[in-house]
Amino acid sequence: MVCLLLFAVLMKAPFMGSTPTDVDEMAYLLLSQNISWTFQNYSTRGSVIDRAMGKNLYSSPVFHHPPLVPYLIKIFSCFFNVVTAAKIVNFLFIIPSILLVFGIASKFTDFKGALVAVMLWSLCPVFNLESSLVHLDVPLTVLLLAGIYLFLTHKVTKSKGQLLAAAFFFALAMLTKYTSTIYIIIPLAMIAADKESRRDKGTVYAFLAILALGFLWWFYIFMQFGSLVPTEFMGISGPRFESPYLKSISRRQWYYPWVIFLSLCPLAILYIVGGLAHIGKLFHGKTGIFSSRPDVSLLFIISLASLACVVLFNIANAFTNGYWIMRHNMPMFPIIYITLGYIVSALLDKKNEIVTAYLVMLLFITGVFMSMSSFLTLSNITQLRPIPSILFWIPGLKSLFI
Repeated sequence: MVCLLLFAVLMKAPFMGSTPTDVDEMAYLLLSQNISWTFQNYSTRGSVIDRAMGKNLYSSPVFHHPPLVPYLIKIFSCFFNVVTAAKIVNFLFIIPSILLVFGIASKFTDFKGALVAVMLWSLCPVFNLESSLVHLDVPLTVLLLAGIYLFLTHKVTKSKGQLLAAAFFFALAMLTKYTSTIYIIIPLAMIAADKESRRDKGTVYAFLAILALGFLWWFYIFMQFGSLVPTEFMGISGPRFESPYLKSISRRQWYYPWVIFLSLCPLAILYIVGGLAHIGKLFHGKTGIFSSRPDVSLLFIISLASLACVVLFNIANAFTNGYWIMRHNMPMFPIIYITLGYIVSALLDKKNEIVTAYLVMLLFITGVFMSMSSFLTLSNITQLRPIPSILFWIPGLKSLFI
């Protein structure tokens, strides 16, 4: 575990010397400088970004995403320059993400399963890319993981404080992006599945009240504009500018990010097969793979809730921006890796020599693919997308990379 943490830190070392290359990065840095300590002047209106991009959301008097991350950057800017401050904020999320993935996986599986989950997360090209950029997807993901971990811990300790703390982190996750309120589905699904927690109605009402804080930004936007989808956030305000990256991903179809994900992590096929097999057994009244231990069925519920969230999130983003972006699926990836850790451990425990041999081979191939893909991605970080190594190893597949 210590080695994986050290590996993650070393992999991120070059990131500290890099300069922002993405419009989103520049926008968040600018917002951190513009916003006052009382949350005034939270806008990029009139900036070089506004003039270059020509989109209403950049000329709006209030930026569309909540100020949580830009405000954190502003706090650390009191001690460092704004770029260094932003990178420190990133590091504050990187290390906890690894610990949280291990902690959540440990709730459902043994050490080897948790180690598989952490290995996959640490090698994940999407995670390694996004944690090297000043974006909102890693903070969103880590805050959700913190909420899930505290909720699961509460189920063991029966601590009301941990349950309410879980709600607080879920609410913070909802306040990272304008559309991240959709992730309220995860805590609602978890509390609905937890019969024991629901017995204490007072605590449940407090849990829901704290969750409602995640809608504060929506409330503020409605008070400012009289609409949750104001015209100030929509459409083009000037000559349209699209970077090579945006022009490229505009050609994607909805399934593209998932196909690329499978090429990055071949082991994920077990997640699909295991999930479908579990659903099939449930329909026939049998016990599925996720019910072999008490409360492990909750992992299946978290997976379904996470999948529902990313699907709805992607649809909303495609509707407003017209893009299918892989990083917007990030909150789903650690859940997939945790589930894979559980499945791998369960299959290894069966001690079937043939299954074990194929599983070890698939684990090795996945480790190689993810390692090489992360290396390619970080070596070409200005492309702003994970690069699957397999497309460069097999002749003719490179043209599929969009």
